[in-house]
Amino acid sequence: MLYSLLQGNEFARVSAWIIGFVGIVANVNVLYQRYKMHLSNFSMHNQDYHRGHHSVIKSRKVINYLTCHLAIADIFGAIYLIIIASADLYYGYSYPAIYQNPNPINQTNIWSINPLCKMASLLVFTTPIASIFITFIIAVDRFIAVIMPNSKARLNVRRCRVIICMCWCLSLPFGLFPTIRSIISIPHFKSSFEFSDNICLYRDDNSKLIIPFVLLRQGILHLSCTLITILYIIIISYIKYKNSGIGSQLHRSERRILLIMCLITFTNIFSLAPSTIILGIAPTLKSLLSEKVYAHYAVVSIIFNFSNIAINPFIYMLNGRRSIFHLFQLHRNKVLPFWTRPIIIRSKNNGTREINT
Repeated sequence: MLYSLLQGNEFARVSAWIIGFVGIVANVNVLYQRYKMHLSNFSMHNQDYHRGHHSVIKSRKVINYLTCHLAIADIFGAIYLIIIASADLYYGYSYPAIYQNPNPINQTNIWSINPLCKMASLLVFTTPIASIFITFIIAVDRFIAVIMPNSKARLNVRRCRVIICMCWCLSLPFGLFPTIRSIISIPHFKSSFEFSDNICLYRDDNSKLIIPFVLLRQGILHLSCTLITILYIIIISYIKYKNSGIGSQLHRSERRILLIMCLITFTNIFSLAPSTIILGIAPTLKSLLSEKVYAHYAVVSIIFNFSNIAINPFIYMLNGRRSIFHLFQLHRNKVLPFWTRPIIIRSKNNGTREINT
């Protein structure tokens, strides 16, 4: 099939299937591992721990809770890619006169008016905002945990539930607005076969609404990325120059979590770069490239926007050389991931003590 919804872009087609499939399987596994860890820790809830030990346990519970919601956001992004890839396959074979024709004339784009396309539109605009909001909350939590470990402002699971609920409530309008406007504008674009229609992006008959929405959305994404980067720079600088005061085993656990979260943040920000560049210099590219070539690059950049959903789950498993195989249960002897491994606390008076978290 040389031509379809993705306009003959084989690289985009294969990438959508791979990223979508890996993203769903890997992130569902992350949720499953978190659930098993929650069950294993439930029996220890009433035990009396040393205050410092209890602080580490609470910190990990917060990170696990936030990571679960980050995984849920990634699953939504993966579902979007699977929807687009499946529609590309189905409509290309079922309606060859329309979707295998490079220049369909007097034809209706039946995919763009399909309710499933509108669902994909909701996902593609909600997921990145929710993901960057949650990543920002994680950065704030790491900042407080490292810079002010004894502060009353430290997050707990109860506070996180309220904050995460607010994050999703703030993210949802960014998906609902373009979806509703696209539904209203269906009569104006039902015969359009541009790449933005085929991959269910925002189309509006009122062009005055598009620019403010795009600027607001991109502004939130870039401002959040900037603040997250600043927070981690401050944290890393603090660890570097105050190393003597945070060199205990307890803080090594915090720094281990910090390393994982820094990598997650990097992949989230890096995945936004191609689409930002392509869309930011769109007028220049359109003048230099043909419409078809520009569409190919634009589609690839949108799909690459979700590359982090397939990378993040593997970063969660980077605590050991063999731990990555734990993702697909390919080994017989189970290796505990980093968030469930015991913390070794060494004391001059009491010797060595092991705490399972």
